Amino acid sequence: MKPSLPAAGAAERIRFLIRSTEDPLAGDGPNVILNLTKNPKKISAVYVYDKIGTTLFERQCNTLEYYLRRVEARLLQAHAGEIIERCGFLPLVELGAGTAEKTRILLAEYAKRDMRCDYFPIDVDTETLFATAYLVAALFPRLGAVAGPNLTRGLSSAARLSAGQIVSVSR
Repeated sequence: MKPSLPAAGAAERIRFLIRSTEDPLAGDGPNVILNLTKNPKKISAVYVYDKIGTTLFERQCNTLEYYLRRVEARLLQAHAGEIIERCGFLPLVELGAGTAEKTRILLAEYAKRDMRCDYFPIDVDTETLFATAYLVAALFPRLGAVAGPNLTRGLSSAARLSAGQIVSVSR
């Protein structure tokens, strides 16, 4: 997903807490070595979720065999209104947000009701996270969000923000 120019006003709601071109996993070599010395050897799937990994995952989700995303999307479409009615103003935290495809169903329901929503997308693929921040900012003008490359940095930044901003923690 390439970031396009955000809608008027959206760019002003996006700022960076930490502006970096560094890979958030670059210093994780000791963890990789430790896990490769274990029996059985393992490497976390987090290491394949860069831009190429996200693209491959999106392609996988669009195959006939991978029904889960389609079923989840249908359930959200059918029940988004009820979810919003029961939960009201409730921050949404999404681990492994990627393109936020399914989450946009809930965000659209908040927008339809002219309700503000705070959204916390977290993903190690900072390139897609950046593009997603621009996309949701353009689509949902009442959205406030904090975006981060990992759970700790993403959520710990949330407390320091004012509402109505979409923030990418790393890019």
